Amino acid sequence: MDKPGSGHPEPSEGLIIESPGLLSRPQRIVEIIVTLIVWIAILYLWQPLVRLLWWLVQSGLTDNNMSLPDEHIRLLQIFQNFLLPLLAILIVYLGWAKVNQWRFRGREQRASRTPIDAASVSQHYKVDPEKLRMWRRLRQMVIELSDTGYVTSVHRGSLARYRGVKK
Repeated sequence: MDKPGSGHPEPSEGLIIESPGLLSRPQRIVEIIVTLIVWIAILYLWQPLVRLLWWLVQSGLTDNNMSLPDEHIRLLQIFQNFLLPLLAILIVYLGWAKVNQWRFRGREQRASRTPIDAASVSQHYKVDPEKLRMWRRLRQMVIELSDTGYVTSVHRGSLARYRGVKK
């Protein structure tokens, strides 16, 4: 497992989803807690279906002549009303996926992007590499660009503060 990072990764280090080690320790703990809460909620929502299936299994093992209570019969009718459209959607979805798999076989279109280093960025925007390294560590800044797309000035702070200063 990746070691916890500073929580403020360099842009060249990649996405957090690809490198969980870029998260700080508190962020990782929060991520684990949220994941556990979601899994508990999912299991809780599946509870009625599991109980019904368990009841069906138990009644099949113990007494074949046992009849379903009225609420279970209504529940099975509701399942039938909802499961048939869901089954149709599932068939259409899987069919569409198979058609696309056949259409695009052998042509992977999702390629990973090559990381961009600071030197190429500074060369493209015609700025000093040392200034660029300093700018990358700032939490907020406002960059003014010329009509041709080159950096004309950089101001530390938020856009609201910058607009207040410029007036």
